[in-house]
Amino acid sequence: MNSRIKKHKKLLIGGGIAIAVLAGGGMYASQTAKQAAAIMEEASQQETVSVEKRNITESVSATGTVTSVGKQEASASVTGVKVLTVNAAVGDTVKKGDILAVLDSSGIKEDLADAQNALGASKEKNALDNSSAQRSLAEAQTERNIALERADEDIASAWNNYVKAVDGISKAEQEYADAWTKAENSRLDLSAKIDELNNAEIIEYSGPPSSDYEKEFNESKEDLKKLVYALDDPSWNVERRITLSADFSEIRIEDIIGTSENADTQKIQRVLDELADYQQDYLTAAAGEAEAAQSATAYQKLQEENQTLQAAFDADVAALDQKNAAIESAEASANSALDAYRQQIRSKEDADRNSASSIDSKQDSINISAVTEKTGTQTEEKSIRGYQKQIEECTVLAETSGVVTSVAVSEGSLYTGGTIITIEDNSDYEITTEITEYDINKIKVGQKVIIKTNGTGDKELNGKVKTIAPRSTKAEAAASAAAVSTAGGVNYKVVVSIDEKNEDLRMDMTAKMNILLMEKENVLSVPFNAIQEDDTGFYVECPPENTSEESGTAAVPENRKIYVTKGLETDYYVEISGEGITEGLTVLIPQTDNASTSADLMLGGF
Repeated sequence: MNSRIKKHKKLLIGGGIAIAVLAGGGMYASQTAKQAAAIMEEASQQETVSVEKRNITESVSATGTVTSVGKQEASASVTGVKVLTVNAAVGDTVKKGDILAVLDSSGIKEDLADAQNALGASKEKNALDNSSAQRSLAEAQTERNIALERADEDIASAWNNYVKAVDGISKAEQEYADAWTKAENSRLDLSAKIDELNNAEIIEYSGPPSSDYEKEFNESKEDLKKLVYALDDPSWNVERRITLSADFSEIRIEDIIGTSENADTQKIQRVLDELADYQQDYLTAAAGEAEAAQSATAYQKLQEENQTLQAAFDADVAALDQKNAAIESAEASANSALDAYRQQIRSKEDADRNSASSIDSKQDSINISAVTEKTGTQTEEKSIRGYQKQIEECTVLAETSGVVTSVAVSEGSLYTGGTIITIEDNSDYEITTEITEYDINKIKVGQKVIIKTNGTGDKELNGKVKTIAPRSTKAEAAASAAAVSTAGGVNYKVVVSIDEKNEDLRMDMTAKMNILLMEKENVLSVPFNAIQEDDTGFYVECPPENTSEESGTAAVPENRKIYVTKGLETDYYVEISGEGITEGLTVLIPQTDNASTSADLMLGGF
């Protein structure tokens, strides 16, 4: 500051010399200097503001349309019918239950009569089906009686066969002689086989099992894999080339190494030698095991043949014992015939069960017919209910109270479907708007909304964000008051509730809204254009606190910089804090470049 004051003093001294030299100019020169100083002072004046406590809010502005919360688009499921009467016009107030329109139901009534006739025919057919099922049941019962009679005849025949079997004793005696000869031949064959079994040579292998050598071989193979995988060129296929049946004389270490330069040839050769040794040990052990297994198989075969001959001999001896007693033989034949007799009895029982099952099936048919008689007409009955419902819907009723906002039909016209009359509740409103893709992520359900409409003037209405569409709608040209132009960008539909009643609200009014994102109360703030920035940070510039005079000449005062921390920012104000920031503090608004240039020009001209 002192340097700036001293510089200013030199300028004053120089000015004094100039005045002395120009003293001959007199009053004219002095008056000109005063005018120039006044011009400079006016040019150097800056706009100021005060640091004030304010309520600052960050918000998203939007424009929307007032719509009804409750809405009925009255229609009918029937189409292609004539509109007989229309009892409401746009602007009419209706109550729930009022008749809005009447459609021609004469054709539907004819269809209803046809459906009722079809229902009667279906019931008659079901009665005939039930009668047929009754006849089938009677036939099944007759067939059962016939089957039981035939079964009794088969049982009698089986009994006669049993009597004949008892007479077969003499035949069994001849069979005994034949069986003795057969048993003697079996004994001779068994004796020869026992001699062959006693003279058989058994070879055994007592060395280590081949699986041990196979395990050692596989372990060395894994070692070789590791050595090959460590090579620069690990392309040699160990898994395919190194097997228990491989010819190790044809395996060259040069083929394994290939172009690799980091091979440990000694270690690879040692592993190859181990693999060859384990292979030879494995083959030797496997051959010994195979020979021992072959010997054991041959001996086992002799044992099995001996067992077979022994079994045949035992069977022949048993046959002799059976044939030895003619009575026992006759009893065996008789028992067989008796079994056949008993089987016929069981067959009769099975036939009886099958007949009973058939009768049950016919009975089920009767039951099904009875069920069909009850349920088989459901389609016709459903059609009848549908026609009755259509006839009922031909009288179009108001399902809600409100005002009629559109009438899509007229008396005498043909109704082809769609909305007939639209009713909207004019006692409860909400606002529909669109938010751009740049702001939509800031909007949350439940956020407070300040609402103004052209119809309600400056009165602020409170609301909340009610719903946010999950998918976007393409922005359209600003042909509607609710549209938000984004130059073809993407918008999202947002619905805002109006939390207070107002008699001046009307549907389709334009609503301007501020959706509050953040709000701070009673914080120190300044206009955003009062904030400046340098290499140190953000600051505000304040006028000097006082001025000093030296040698009768006023010194040039310097403005003060106070560095601040910015808080919540809006389009107009910025929250600030910092040492020296107090309510009522005067802050300078920075001059524009044009103003500075003007002052410089005036100084040069002087």
